[in-house]
Amino acid sequence: MYDYDTSTRNQSPPPLLQASPRRLDEDEQRQSWKHDVFLSFRGRDTRNNFTAHLWCALNRRGIKAYKDDNELVRGDSIEPSLFEAIEGSRFSIVVFSENYASSPWCLDELVKVAECRRPLGHTVYPVFYDADPTDEDYQERAFRGLPGNGVSEEDLREKVKIWKGALNEVGGISGWDARNKDQAETITKIAEHIWDTLKLTPQTIIEEDLVGLDSREKEVSKLIDGAHLDSNDVRIIEICGTGGIGKTKLARVVYNKQQARFPGRSCFLPNVRESIENHGTKHLQKLLLSQILPEKNISDEEEEGKILIQNRLHDKAVLIVLDDVSHPQQLEALVGKNWNWLGQGSRLIITSKMELLVKSYGYSGSDDDVRDVAESAPIAKKYTTTCKVYNLEKLSDNESLRLFSQKAFNQREPREGYEELSNLVLGYCLGLPLAIEVLGCFVRGKSKAEWESVITLLKERAKPEAVQFDRGVFEVIKVSLGGLSKHERNMFLDIACFFKGKDVSDAKRILASCGFSVDIGLKILSQKSLLVISNGKLEMHDLLQEVGREMVRKKFPNNPGKHSRLWSRDDAFHVLDEATGEKKVKAIVLDLPNKDGEQLQCDKKAFSKMSKLRLLIVHNVVCNQGPKDLSTELKFLDWDGYPSKSLPTSFRPKNLVELSLTNSNIRQLGCGKKKDFSNLKIMNLSHSHNLTKTPDFTAMQKLERLILEDCTSLSEIHPSIGTLQKLIHLNLSGCNKITKLPIGIMESLQELLLDGTNIQQLPESICSFGKLSTLSLKDCKSLHGVPKNIANLSNHLKILDISGCPQLDKEQIENTLNCLKILH
Repeated sequence: MYDYDTSTRNQSPPPLLQASPRRLDEDEQRQSWKHDVFLSFRGRDTRNNFTAHLWCALNRRGIKAYKDDNELVRGDSIEPSLFEAIEGSRFSIVVFSENYASSPWCLDELVKVAECRRPLGHTVYPVFYDADPTDEDYQERAFRGLPGNGVSEEDLREKVKIWKGALNEVGGISGWDARNKDQAETITKIAEHIWDTLKLTPQTIIEEDLVGLDSREKEVSKLIDGAHLDSNDVRIIEICGTGGIGKTKLARVVYNKQQARFPGRSCFLPNVRESIENHGTKHLQKLLLSQILPEKNISDEEEEGKILIQNRLHDKAVLIVLDDVSHPQQLEALVGKNWNWLGQGSRLIITSKMELLVKSYGYSGSDDDVRDVAESAPIAKKYTTTCKVYNLEKLSDNESLRLFSQKAFNQREPREGYEELSNLVLGYCLGLPLAIEVLGCFVRGKSKAEWESVITLLKERAKPEAVQFDRGVFEVIKVSLGGLSKHERNMFLDIACFFKGKDVSDAKRILASCGFSVDIGLKILSQKSLLVISNGKLEMHDLLQEVGREMVRKKFPNNPGKHSRLWSRDDAFHVLDEATGEKKVKAIVLDLPNKDGEQLQCDKKAFSKMSKLRLLIVHNVVCNQGPKDLSTELKFLDWDGYPSKSLPTSFRPKNLVELSLTNSNIRQLGCGKKKDFSNLKIMNLSHSHNLTKTPDFTAMQKLERLILEDCTSLSEIHPSIGTLQKLIHLNLSGCNKITKLPIGIMESLQELLLDGTNIQQLPESICSFGKLSTLSLKDCKSLHGVPKNIANLSNHLKILDISGCPQLDKEQIENTLNCLKILH
């Protein structure tokens, strides 16, 4: 570990900066970091030198660093996006430069960094580039030029007080003093320290989950190392075992231990089989390259992806884990036939339910089974591949009891008086960690009488001496699910059918729209070991997902029209083509991997009998026609490429919370009739090139986000838009026929995006938008002026984009709003 240069600091580092890792509490362990590092810096000082080199050094080591100009995409709201990036980062590195504190933008960033440092376990590292932020003269110079436009002296004093507090707090932390130092050396120290610290904090594996894995990890590591730690052969290890036995968790533990030997050259790809089924091979190729290499522009063509992997990996020693592989073709698309794309010294770990190496490649797994890869390699190689198969055994009785006790009693052994009951329950778990964890969570806190009732159920449904192995685990899990409330069970089934592996923020938004208490529900399901949030994704074991899906199919296995949820392409196509869907259908998610779209002959009456349908998502499907009817119960409608010119005449959308008809053929929403959208919060009609006018917004008073980007035929905005007092985001970018905005005083509006519109003048009322933080006017060629009172926005406006506006007096605007981040 590198020592900090503390020559300018007197304080000891706060606890978060100590070298020894601390025991995180439960909530912190579950924190999902989307980024490793957030970089806070003043662009004009260090963007093109120190910070640029630091970002590259971090990236080369596989450390995901967030730099605002590198990560923000067009359409993102600048301030919320940056704040979310700070909250989602494990570390922040603040580069204090001469002009850092003269930017309110940077100072607000710094305040957020300081806020996250305290409750979220977010570690902050300052770099003193050419300034000491705690120096009073530095602060006085920085604050002297702050404008007072639209801000009372009292409010300005309060802001300065907060900013000074953040400067003193973060400036008082031990960090790196780069003044009069070799910048390359300083950057190397920073990058290596972050890398070393990340190695101490492997994600998603906590102490109680390691029962029985420690000895198994050592056995697998011996196979990886072979006779010599630095062996130059390519070693392939396959971890085999039945579902729920802990293959993925063991692979993750091994990966965390081994990746220090492969700095910036390691990759863990979970759920390979499912990912290829849902997203295609090229999706995984992109993930593989982006994790090992700083690749951004990766081809969408699978064959080109193969060539790129060959060319980039053949001379590198890499560590790759491919989890849940079910077919040789999956391996060959990612690491080549016979793994001949891997460089000398590489290690490949595979998890599989079958002995893939033995059955498909003929490897015996013995010490003598060593093969020369030179014949099939794309570039001549003079080393061998060694393959080993590791069959993961179930937990021993003692290991099972310890894991069960941790889940059921939060201790290493059963509570007094529960020893016999615990062993009776464990008799039905068959030594499988998944079954033990789920059942242990289920009986936690229950009385002895309730335990006995559970055992009675298990006797009836999961007889250990007669039942098939996987079937027994199924029944154990089903018994545990019986302890969920109706609300929790429905949420579990939605996740099992639709949202496993999906972005957690998207899933939460959809589930909330459907009326679920999302945060409470996710917490309960997580506590019961039914799901986990990892790296911003909702994850669930394959067996748990299959149990949930079987529960949906069980009563009518051959009649999908009577299933409550439709997720299978074949089932959904059959129901929509034959119009066999009935009242029982509550949710349909048809999201196909082929982005070109698959043709579906959808019956016009396909949805007519689905009176309970609450969720409908259709992506990458080309339908011949739209629906005649839609359920009044519908709460979430997302149909990309919606084929009709309007919503069905009979549709009453009073329960609809989110409506997304992107790339649609829609011309107007209601076929001339005013509809009740009283609960609608989000409307997205982006890229609907036939849309000519917006609906009347009078009945949409809960609307928060209105996205009409690239609606190139849209020429008329209904004047009732000015009544939307809860609207926080309005995007009209690319609507080149829009010449004026009939907006009133929108008290809640935070983001207004008008890029590429044909407006000539901003309305005066915009100066009264008290929460507007982002105003984007990029490429507004006809815009010749801004309101004279626009200085009123100075207190809250964070970014103004006037690039590509040739008729504007940019210098005058910059002088008026000189505290803003202005792009031009």
